[in-house]
Amino acid sequence: MTTLEKKPANPAVKVLGIMAGIIAVLMLIFSAALFENNHADQIKVLQLPSGALSVHFDPGIFWQGFGKVTTYLKSDVLFFSSADDEGAEQDAPIQVRFRDGGVANIEGSARYILPYPSKDTGLDKAKATAYILKLHQNYRGQANFRDRAIYRLQTEAVQQTAKFFTTEESYTTRKTEYQDLVRDQLELGVYLVDEVPDTLVLAGGEKRIATRNVIRYDMKDGANVPQRKPNPLQEMKVTITNVTIYDPDFNVNNDAQGIIKQIAAKFDQKMQKYISASKGALAQQNQITEKAKGEREVEVNRYTQLTTNITEEVNAERELSVNSILAHARADTAAIYKQAATWRGKAEREIGRGESRVRSLYMSADKGLEMRLEAIVEKHRVLAAAVGSGQPLMPPYIVGKGGVGTAFDAMGIDAVRRITAPDGEKKP
Repeated sequence: MTTLEKKPANPAVKVLGIMAGIIAVLMLIFSAALFENNHADQIKVLQLPSGALSVHFDPGIFWQGFGKVTTYLKSDVLFFSSADDEGAEQDAPIQVRFRDGGVANIEGSARYILPYPSKDTGLDKAKATAYILKLHQNYRGQANFRDRAIYRLQTEAVQQTAKFFTTEESYTTRKTEYQDLVRDQLELGVYLVDEVPDTLVLAGGEKRIATRNVIRYDMKDGANVPQRKPNPLQEMKVTITNVTIYDPDFNVNNDAQGIIKQIAAKFDQKMQKYISASKGALAQQNQITEKAKGEREVEVNRYTQLTTNITEEVNAERELSVNSILAHARADTAAIYKQAATWRGKAEREIGRGESRVRSLYMSADKGLEMRLEAIVEKHRVLAAAVGSGQPLMPPYIVGKGGVGTAFDAMGIDAVRRITAPDGEKKP
């Protein structure tokens, strides 16, 4: 045998090589069923060929062992929108009918969060695993869960809430309340309601009998709590957050313009009522103002006339007082001259009694006349001062034996007595 001659191959080695190749090919073929990679945003449920179930929350590769893996997202946003960039094709708007018969499409979105062990959810691994296994047994996959749990809940909450409102209210005065009621039902459960008859006032002012939803309440811990349908999401610790409701879209059956016109007509009707009420209030206020102005003018005229009357009365009283004073002054003067003439006559008849007696009588008469004149002057001065200061002209004064006189009578009484006393009598 030459050195160039080959040894025949060992059949056993050849078989081992073929078998190793076959095993490598098989491993490449079945490697996807042997190992599974979990991502951080996923939860995976593994069902082994034996039927055993396990839940994997942590990211990384785990042994699959030819078992079936079902993938769930820990959190996702479910849209009900007509926009192409919001959700999948089946995530369509929800059509609703308001209690006045108006129809609209409601669009929005909500985020749901599955139970998984974390500080945010407050669950440990064992509890989170139990909730995920319950969810998996009920829905057998994320698509079924989204459709039969989340989407059905959204549809029921949005459609039922519409029956609390009229078309106008959902778009204007109670828009925020509409969104709050949808959000509350998505997060906590759909309300139990009763339908009651109600009277609607349409845009033209006509009335129509319709029904509206009324929430049932229970008294718990001293507060009214809405009654709700059983919420399967709460039983599986699935939470709903970030609920967003967009404005109603009235482009349903090409009836958008009709709805908008209806709302505009209703607002126009309300505005006309406000304008009429404002005009009525303004007219009433003008009437009150004119009445007040008339009363004011009457009052001003009354006070003006009263002032005039008082002035005239004061002037008349003042003139009367002055004339009275002058009349008394003239009378007093005349009386004095008469008395003086009488005494002069006596003096002339008594000339025979002696010159000294005549001079005495003249002196007495002159002195008495001088005192009387001084009293009259003083009287007139006091009267003038009293008139000027508004005081009474003749204050009462007790004189003599219980008689009532005036201050001026008292001032001149002594002089008068001296003048009038007969000669030889003792003067008081």
